[in-house]
Amino acid sequence: AAFTSTTGDGLLFQYLCGDAAASLDDPRDGAAEKRPRNMQGAQVSASRLSLEELENTSHRHLLPKVNESRPIHVHLDTAHAGVGGVGEGGSKLWATATQFLINPKCGPWNFSVILTPIDSETWLHA
Repeated sequence: AAFTSTTGDGLLFQYLCGDAAASLDDPRDGAAEKRPRNMQGAQVSASRLSLEELENTSHRHLLPKVNESRPIHVHLDTAHAGVGGVGEGGSKLWATATQFLINPKCGPWNFSVILTPIDSETWLHA
């Protein structure tokens, strides 16, 4: 993801994971691993509004005005199953199948974040 100002200056945000890919989904379910089944990459979001501002405001029009002088808040989710679980099958569709859980005994999950400055001269002409 690249975050740039109106002049083209900013920051390039890169996520890298050197770990082996997670196993594929198993319709019969499977053991929990280092990473939820079938997960890869990351979900990244950015906002000039903080999490606290978003949580403490009852209506969108009450949020502070956003401009380039406000900091950018970056959120990185490397394993996300969504709201309500990812299904166990059978009568418990609201539950989370074991294969989508993380087993901390399987070792650490390794990833890197690279931040690279962007200037309008090189970014806009690359």
